[in-house]
Amino acid sequence: MVDLTTLGTGVTHGPGAEPPPTLRRWLLSRERDRRRERILGAVLLVAALVLAGWTVYLGSADSPRALHRPWALATVLGMNPYTLIWVGIDVLETLGLALIGIFLRLGRAATHTVALLALPLFLLDAWFDILTSMSLHRLVVALVMAAASEVPAAVTCGWVAWKASRFAPSVGRLAAPLGG
Repeated sequence: MVDLTTLGTGVTHGPGAEPPPTLRRWLLSRERDRRRERILGAVLLVAALVLAGWTVYLGSADSPRALHRPWALATVLGMNPYTLIWVGIDVLETLGLALIGIFLRLGRAATHTVALLALPLFLLDAWFDILTSMSLHRLVVALVMAAASEVPAAVTCGWVAWKASRFAPSVGRLAAPLGG
């Protein structure tokens, strides 16, 4: 009888077989666990949806003010220029998380590249949130956001890139499944 819970993970059950890897062992090892990769992919897709909602809120909640120039795109769109910058960064972060989630669920080698491209976006977001804080309250909010979401997201992107690179086939097959 085939054990469908371990199908495609390289883990078998029976006499002399290794037990399934623990989460901690899997996080730091060369072992693949497609089930956990698919779960992490789904979590990243949910995070992308939450970030998309935040981006819509951010873009619609702020009124235009400061730095008005008749030729500026932000003025044409009726947005604060800083808000437009943050919305743009958040859109790229959302796209990055969604692509990482999709590629991770599909087991694609391109997961590595997309995760490496998304990583600096989260650090850039945290950096500029902190540097452009205009009051102590906004600085505290920026530090909390950086510690609670942006830096952990960057670390997750780095870990996913590291983990995916260990299973990536040759560079010429970036669109091929990781597991073959």
